[in-house]
Amino acid sequence: MIRAIIIDDEPLAIQLLQSKLEGMKEYSIVGTYVSGVDLQEKVDVVDFDVAFIDINMKGINGIDLAEFLLSKKEKLQVVFVTAYEEYAVRAFELHAVDYLLKPVSNQRLEKTTKRLLETVTLFHSEDEVRESGTVSIGCFLELMVYHNQDLVSWKTSKVKELFAFLLTHHKQYIDRDLIIEALWPNDDYKKSKIHLHTCIYHLRKLLRTLGFDQAILFSDKCYLLSLQNVQIDVDEWLELMKNFEQNLDTFTDEQFMRMITLYKGKYLERNDYSWARDEAFTYHYKMVSFLKTMKVKYSQKGQYEKSLKCLSLLFKDDPYSEKLLKEMLDQLIHIGQKSEAHSLYIEFVERIQQDLGMEPSYELTNFYYHLVNE
Repeated sequence: MIRAIIIDDEPLAIQLLQSKLEGMKEYSIVGTYVSGVDLQEKVDVVDFDVAFIDINMKGINGIDLAEFLLSKKEKLQVVFVTAYEEYAVRAFELHAVDYLLKPVSNQRLEKTTKRLLETVTLFHSEDEVRESGTVSIGCFLELMVYHNQDLVSWKTSKVKELFAFLLTHHKQYIDRDLIIEALWPNDDYKKSKIHLHTCIYHLRKLLRTLGFDQAILFSDKCYLLSLQNVQIDVDEWLELMKNFEQNLDTFTDEQFMRMITLYKGKYLERNDYSWARDEAFTYHYKMVSFLKTMKVKYSQKGQYEKSLKCLSLLFKDDPYSEKLLKEMLDQLIHIGQKSEAHSLYIEFVERIQQDLGMEPSYELTNFYYHLVNE
């Protein structure tokens, strides 16, 4: 038995469709609504498999109502009902199982019923292969999602980018138009909405296979990504950064090592999403400031290996800095690693010659000469 609800702002249209559905053995009508708002308030207490939704309604339209319902019940079947054939294509923006043109014929309704029964069977089969386990997400350097240590694959690159965008703002509702502007800035708006709905559909399907129900919520034309029990490198890194900023004196060597292990590179650097550049800049600025502070702290405590680790990471970010090079040379000589200092200096000279067509400054060569001959 298919548990169905009907939403239409015309009571007569509800009565006609309800009569037809009740005349078929496959359906049980569990609710009828003349307003999408009324249904939104009761959606958590009404159990149903399919929603027959009129598209052109007053207040919230059928497309937005369907998106809201799908965010609450991801296995829900949606059938759009409309008096205008132009809406037929739009009906599949949300991957509705079917659409019906008013007045609804018995023959067409039987075809829809067959599709609904097939889709219900498909959902049951998907549930049988549903996976479980741990999920970890890396965002530094490149977006990498692992399920039980296996790398997750994406339906398309845009589905991956949509996930990255929602993850960047996770636990926050983001306006649909802001998402479209970020991911499809130069596309026609109507086409972009179709692209977004398609990506949302595939992303929800992927997240369900990883064990996340209702991970993407929709309300007032805004989307929210909410993931529970997931390891995210940025979240852990930010928590460590918070501890560092609040009390440097209690920040441990273990926390320091964890910080530099997590920070593999700039935020989503290899993905090169233009909308992620602000976050990338902010996190990188924090990391550089952290390394500069820890460099001084470890140097003052005589822990030169850790101080050199900080310098090495800073030098990797700024490989033409004579100032950083001199600090590294000084500390290497101080701990008796003269050959390493010589190799580092030669590498630097070759780098600026090849990359910049420059020679090291007199100040640097003089500094290096006196340092190795002391």
